[in-house]
Amino acid sequence: MKIILLQDVPGIGRKYELKDVADGFARNFLLPCKKALVATEGVLKDIEKHRLAHEKEAAEKKTALKETLKALENSHVSIDAKTNEKGILFAALDATDVAHALKKQKHVEVDPSLIHIDTHIKKVGEHMVSIGEGDMKKTITVAVIPQK
Repeated sequence: MKIILLQDVPGIGRKYELKDVADGFARNFLLPCKKALVATEGVLKDIEKHRLAHEKEAAEKKTALKETLKALENSHVSIDAKTNEKGILFAALDATDVAHALKKQKHVEVDPSLIHIDTHIKKVGEHMVSIGEGDMKKTITVAVIPQK
């Protein structure tokens, strides 16, 4: 059965791709879970419009990410945090905290989903954080300073 995927399906394909799958798989899984539609002429025309809009939006996001990464070249951000006497934070810092600090200090808005921290930041000091996705990534330094 020919279907159009409405979202990425591992092992099958990506969103808006036309695929030929087994009838049972389409009827019992893809169609009831709203992950695909049967590929008819009308659906193909509608999906083509959605696909073009999706590609345009993805290109705009990629351009915005390039500009953001260029603005963050060799950036250094500091975050004040409450710590104990050993320099361990009371609350770990995550991507949302880093995004807030970037907006406040560098006036650059970054989606927290684009900020990649290996582990939550739990100690005072400098930590390396990568920003971006795919092959477009930059590394910035986040300095955690004990709050007085």
